[in-house]
Order: sequence, then C-alpha cells, then structure tokens
Amino acid sequence: MKNRIWLILLLVLCYPAIIFAETIILKSGYTVEGKLIEKTDKYVKIDFQGVPLTYYIDEIERIDGVKQGLPLPIAKDQKASQENKPDSANIKTAEEYLERGGVYIDQGNLPQAISDFTKAIEIKPNYAGAYYNRGLAYFIQNNFPQTISDSTKAIEIDPNYVDAYSSRGAAYAVLGNFPQSISDFTKAIEINPNLAQVYDNRGVAYKEQGNLPQAISDFTKAIEIDPNYTSAYYNRGVAYFKQGNSPQAISDLTKAIEIKPDYADAYCNRGGIYVAQGNSPQAISDLTKAIEIKPDYARAYFNRGLAYYKQNNLTQAILDLTKAIEIDPNYLEACYNRGVVYAEQANWPKAISDYTKAIEINPNYLDAYCNRGRIYLNQGNLPQAISDSTKVIEIDPNYLGAYYNRGLAYFDQGNLLQAISDYTKVIEINPNFAMAYVDRGLAYCLAKDYDKAWLDVHKAEELGYTVKPEVIESLKKASGRDK
Repeated sequence: MKNRIWLILLLVLCYPAIIFAETIILKSGYTVEGKLIEKTDKYVKIDFQGVPLTYYIDEIERIDGVKQGLPLPIAKDQKASQENKPDSANIKTAEEYLERGGVYIDQGNLPQAISDFTKAIEIKPNYAGAYYNRGLAYFIQNNFPQTISDSTKAIEIDPNYVDAYSSRGAAYAVLGNFPQSISDFTKAIEINPNLAQVYDNRGVAYKEQGNLPQAISDFTKAIEIDPNYTSAYYNRGVAYFKQGNSPQAISDLTKAIEIKPDYADAYCNRGGIYVAQGNSPQAISDLTKAIEIKPDYARAYFNRGLAYYKQNNLTQAILDLTKAIEIDPNYLEACYNRGVVYAEQANWPKAISDYTKAIEINPNYLDAYCNRGRIYLNQGNLPQAISDSTKVIEIDPNYLGAYYNRGLAYFDQGNLLQAISDYTKVIEINPNFAMAYVDRGLAYCLAKDYDKAWLDVHKAEELGYTVKPEVIESLKKASGRDK
C-alpha cells in the first residue's frame, strides 16, 4: 500500500479591504479605527475607510493607548464647538440637529443620530452636510447602500463635496464594486490632489481588481504626500508580495512597523512572507509579536502553526492551528492544515475529523476530499476512498491526485480495468508521472497484458524512476520473459 498524502499547506496573509492606522477609544466606550489626518486643541480628524470623521478631545479616552477623547461625524464645514452645544430641549435649526446627531454618534446611538440628521434634512432639504453625515452613520451601521444614497444626494447638492465622494467610494469598495469605487476616489483626487488616504483607498481598490502596478503607484503617491502613512506602506507591501517581490514587501512592512510598532497586521503579514521564504525562526518571531499585540489574532496563530510545521515541530503546529480554530471555529484553512499535520503523525481519526470539518465549511474543498480519501485508502476503507475521489473528479475532472487515489483503490478491490482507466487518465494529465506508469504496469500484469506491462515499466525507468527489484521479478515470472 502506498502511503502518499497530498500535502497542501495554505499560507494566508491578511488582505483587509481597508487598512487602519489609529485606534480612537471614546469615553462612551465606542471605538473607531482610522488614519489621523488632523489634530487641534479641540478635536482630531481621522480618515475612517476613506471617510473623514471629527472627534472632540474632551470626549476621547485615548488614541493608540495615549490619553485623549471621541469622534463626531460632523461635516467639516459644519463643525460646532463642544462649548456651544445646544440645549436638547430647545433645538430648532437644522444646524442644531446636525450637531446633536454628532453627539449621538459619539454615544454610539446611531438610530437617534440618523433621526436627527433626517430632521435636519426635513428643515433644510438641500443641506449637503446633513446628507453626508447621515451617510456616515449608515456606514458605521454597515448599511452601505444607504451610505451611497445619502452621499449621492450630498454630491448632487454640492458637486465638489470631496468627503462625500470619498465616503461613497469607500461604501462601493466594501460592497465589492471596485470600478465605481475607483471612479469616486478619482473624482475626490481631481478636486483635491493632496489626499493621501484617498490614494491609499483607491490603491486598495486597484489591488482587489488585480491591477497591482496601478495599486503600487497609488500607494507610492500616498507615501509621497505623507511619508509616515503606515497603511500605505502596509498595503504596498501586500501588493509587492502578490507581485512576487518579497524583498520589497518585507521592506515596506518593516517601514510600517517602524512608524507604528504595535501594527499587528504588519507583523502577521511579514511573518507570513518569512514562512513562504522558509525562514521559520524570523516568521515565528514576527507572528509571536503579532499575537502579543492582538491575543485573539487567528491568522497569526495559523501562520505561526505553518512555520512550526516547516520546522517539523508538529506538536506546536497543532497547538497553534487549534488556537486559530478556537478563535474562529469556521477557519477553513486551519481545519484543513491541522488535518495535514495529524495525517503526518498518522493520527488518522483526527485527520479525517479535520478534513470532514473543512468539507462541512466548504463542500467543494477538493484537497480535503482528496486527502480524506487517501486516508480511507490507507485504512482499507475502499468504498469510502472511491467515493471521496469520485466527488473530487465530479467537481474538477482534471484533478490528478483524485484519479491516482481512485486507481489505487480500484486496484486493491481487484477492479483492474477501472484501475487502468484511472491511471491512464493520470498519465494524460501528467505524462511524466512515473509512479502512474509503474502502477498501471502492475495492473496490466495482473490482467495478463504483459506487453503493455513491460512498456509501462520501461517508461517509468526512462523518466528516471527506479523500479523496485521485486516488481521486476514479479513481472519476469508472470510474463516468462526478461523484458
């Protein structure tokens, strides 16, 4: 019985659609992450996924661990001083409703914020700032279609409303409509060509489209505008890695870490690249740092598990993959790869369990079917082995490993014709797969087709494969000849 398992380790880097640089925690407990773009003695302004938000100092608990205060999504031309907040009982004007809506966002009371922005619009139907801010509230609620609707209305009222284009572009990006997202970010750049965060977000959209050169160009422009823009370095590093330029990717991620030493995603991705390069010690160091910063970081545990696997530290690999699964029970790649490690330990029941879980998460996960089928084959459970391999072939008619495994199962069942058919298919897919010739030759031998058996054995030898002496002797004895 052959014991080859088709090992496929999947390296996972984190590719967030929008990258954040700062974390603002409000005294109300509300948290927002974004790029700090302006700070005064009264407020700070951040870029939240391409959307500028304003937060007042006296309400911010801290920024990235430094004592500070909270955000109010008030349009930049409508910012009101906290000292002049209107008495809620005496609100009459659209501007006062806008300001109170911002306070409600500060408190995390989004329904009431939306209600106040709506009231401002009722009083003043062409109030672009109210539409824009209501769109921000919807954005925080993850109601992206409504964000698009309100941002569009703000743009209709004010065709040069940069923040509204940026907000709508961010919403389109989250929804996966990258062409429209790029269009909006481009319009924002035409109005104001010095917006680093918009170049960064447009770069992300280009990256998601697979246009890596243009993405890198935009990230580079963002860095030119703001040399300390961590997310642009991060995103450019990810793009370089996808281009296959690992040295430049590591350089950019390192720069992001220099600017922001607690950038967990940058450590995780740099560690992932080190895993891909086979530099397990450096990978483990980076991934451990990411976990220290972010203890529930499933991807970091996953990638560190792969690094330990490459060091042949299977026990630690299982511990890390298990932790990733504890954090995210539906972590497909972690379930699959833990199955791979268990299989390497010959712990067949646990390997089967993990492959089965992977299949439950993704019923079309071919590698999981193939590897589970191979284990069933090793256990002598031939019907189940054939069933798993057949399922793979139904989904992907050119999956070599499934034909090979099914051929072995049919051979062990004594179904020589079907085994020969599957081995032949393997050879059609990969004419240089020497073992398939040997196995087909054995099947031909048992079927007493000795000419074909010898041809296959000789072909395997031509391909550089050393055929075992006992196979040659068996064929000599069965055929009554030496070649």
